[in-house]
Amino acid sequence: MELQYLIVYLEILLMCIIFLSVMHVNISRDLGSEWEVVTFTWIIRALLIAVIVDGFCQAHYRHVIVLPRLLLSFLYSTYMSILSGVMPFAWLVFAELHIKPSLMQHRKVLFIALIPVILIILVSYSSMFTGLFYTIDDTLTYHRGPYWAAQNIIAYVYFMITTLHALAEMTKAKSPIRKKELLIIASFIIAPFGGGLLQLFIGSHPFVAPSITIAVFFIFINFQGNMINHDALTGINNRKMADHYLDELIHRINFINFYVFMIDVDKFKSINDTYGHIVGDECLKLTAETLRNIADEHHGFTGRYGGDEFICIIDEQYLKKPETFMERCNDVLAIRCKTNKLPSIIRCSFGYAKCTNSNTKATTLIAEADKMLYENKNSI
Repeated sequence: MELQYLIVYLEILLMCIIFLSVMHVNISRDLGSEWEVVTFTWIIRALLIAVIVDGFCQAHYRHVIVLPRLLLSFLYSTYMSILSGVMPFAWLVFAELHIKPSLMQHRKVLFIALIPVILIILVSYSSMFTGLFYTIDDTLTYHRGPYWAAQNIIAYVYFMITTLHALAEMTKAKSPIRKKELLIIASFIIAPFGGGLLQLFIGSHPFVAPSITIAVFFIFINFQGNMINHDALTGINNRKMADHYLDELIHRINFINFYVFMIDVDKFKSINDTYGHIVGDECLKLTAETLRNIADEHHGFTGRYGGDEFICIIDEQYLKKPETFMERCNDVLAIRCKTNKLPSIIRCSFGYAKCTNSNTKATTLIAEADKMLYENKNSI
């Protein structure tokens, strides 16, 4: 019976390893920015280690193998450090990079978020001798320690922070695409929370690692799918999505007049040549985030059209004067450049076209907006 149970347990863990390995092999820049890819890779690798460690611990628990006490304690400490510390922290960073990228640029915020992780790791490994999180008795059997619940609470606090932040941002977001993205992040907590409750009452069954693996796989599938229509660097819509959205607006049944803005970052080549491509990428990301935030205020659409060129589309009913949108974008960009301590102030040139009937071609609108854009750009 013990052997049969272990086989089922290991089969579940093997499925987790397969899912995690598939994600690790197929992860790409399409998932998001460089840091988003890095943190998601941390999550996958941490889970892989935790699942493998769990397999060895269960094999010992079911008397299939016998591990030395010190090694067994080390494995339990590693398992707790990963699932309650490293993995929740990596998820927090990954989620916040999607929710509000500028927040993760503050070192103080990262340091504060890292403190509980360091404490969990220290207490987990010291529990080999203190028994705070767990104890191993003379028969080499695992028992929960007096502060076992603390590391679980901290882990779920990380998950809850990202969920609440994503839900809060959803109330502000005007774009359906942005709302869907935030809802996906907010829903991550469901599987780990359910798995944690089951593990609490049925401690001998594999619930936590598989439930987190399911949540991570859900995020991976959804974000990879979403990123087909998103720009990897900035996280906003790409040109393919912009062309599709523009075509839909022109041919919608209840036609409404709308503006198409073409936006270009002034002297971007000079920024790249002077400060390097890393600063150049930061400028593009900051520009994209600023444009999206302001366009969202007007229930608008934002996309990266190519290079340092962006597109915003806003219905006339939400924007009476296009000049106010353009001025506000540059004003906010100037403030945010100083706040984020960028070495150069970003300024954009704008051109726009107004669509007043459903017979207009998308290419005509883009060409008209582009013409105004380059006239304004050449006048600088």
